Amino acid sequence: MHCTAGKDRTGWAAALLLHVAGVAEDTIVADYLLTNDYSESSRARYTTMVEAALGPAMVRVYEPLMVADASYLRTACAAAAQAYGDLDGYLHEGLGLTREVVHQLRGRLTGLPTT
Repeated sequence: MHCTAGKDRTGWAAALLLHVAGVAEDTIVADYLLTNDYSESSRARYTTMVEAALGPAMVRVYEPLMVADASYLRTACAAAAQAYGDLDGYLHEGLGLTREVVHQLRGRLTGLPTT
């Protein structure tokens, strides 16, 4: 996932942290989609700028870049699963996090003991 505003990178990092904390997939997706609610005013500004600079037809082209869509997150998860078996494999093999680091991170995120 790549974007110029950081919403996808931030969304991916947040999704991974929620996964580490044991949050259900549906809740992770719902959290990711909250991006649309919180970015509505800035999205409207960018839409106005695109329309003014490039014309109304181009708004349709740029709009998908400005929203969070569940399919974006699901596609990223599927790509991680394809390459590493699952998200835990991505954390360990893809990001190089040891099981101990993930365990400690889970403890910090949930407040549960890490011993």
